[in-house]
Formats: sequence, C-alpha cells, structure tokens
Amino acid sequence: MPENVSKSHDVFHNARRDFIKLTHKTESLLKKEKAKLLRQLKRTNTRIAKEKDKLVAAEKKLEQKATAAKKKQVKKIKGLLVKEKKMATELRESMRPLSEKLSDIKDHVISARYIERGLAKIDKEIEKHIKKKSVKATKKAKKKPVKKRAVKKKAVKKKASKKKAVKKKAVKPAAKKKAVKKKAVKKKSTKKAKK
Repeated sequence: MPENVSKSHDVFHNARRDFIKLTHKTESLLKKEKAKLLRQLKRTNTRIAKEKDKLVAAEKKLEQKATAAKKKQVKKIKGLLVKEKKMATELRESMRPLSEKLSDIKDHVISARYIERGLAKIDKEIEKHIKKKSVKATKKAKKKPVKKRAVKKKAVKKKASKKKAVKKKAVKPAAKKKAVKKKAVKKKSTKKAKK
C-alpha cells in the first residue's frame, strides 16, 4: 500500500507540474501571437494613415492640374489604400480567435496559479508538521538514553541491595547456629555444674 500511495503522490505532483507549465506556456504563446498581430495591425494602420495623407495631397494636385500621370497616381494610391484596409481587417479577424482562446485559457491559468499557491502553502504546512514530529522524536530519543541510564543505575542499586540482603540472610543462619551452639554449650555446662 505505501508504494501505491507514493506512486500516486508522484503522479499527482507530476500532473500538477505539467498542468501549471502547460497553462503558463499556452498563455504566454497566445499573448506573444496576439502582441505580434497587434504590432502588424499598428504598422498597417500607420501605413493607411500615410496613404490617406498621400491621397489627399495627390487629389489636391489633381484639382490644380489634371494630368494623366496625376490621375494614375491617385488611382494607384487608392488601390494601395484599399489593400492596406483589407490587410487591417484580416489582421483584426485573425486576432478574434486568439482573444477567444486567451479568454478561455484565463480560467485555467487562474486555477493553475491558485493550485500552485495553495499546494505550495500545503507543502509548507506539511514540512512544518514533519519538522515538528522529527523534533519531538529527537527529543524523545535524547530523553530515552537518560532514562535507560537511570533505570540501569536503579537496577544496579537493586542488585546491590539484594546481594546485601542475601549476605545478611546468609549471615543470620550462621549467627543462629552459633547462638544455638552457645545455648547448647551453656545447657551442658549448667547440667555439669548441677551434677
């Protein structure tokens, strides 16, 4: 069971990491693409503005002096202006799906950020809890040898006191025997004295 738990733990963390990386990568790619299109659109708009200015200037010249070359130039500028406007509309249309994709992925990016922050907090809490447990375990481990020494000292003292008690017991019967012998000797001596 612990192996399955550790495997699933690894799978979960790998999936989380992959999800977070993928969401950030996708978001950054879409933003880069959108920024690129925006720059192109901006350049196109500036070209349109320049072409409009050229067209206005060419039309003024055409009003002053109507020549075939000036008419051709005005026609050419109008054609360029139409092309630039067409290009600008195409860029705007190509930006729409990117904007939609970005809005779709925003939810995923937000959830990825929340997951990342939340799991980082949870990991910190777990590490704190593990550290507290390890500190308690080391404190207990440090106390245990002291207790063992105290217990050993008590055991040694008990053994010593038992030995003394055994010696006392051993001494007492011998003393009793001597006392019994003394009494017997006294009785004999009193008996002899009476005779």
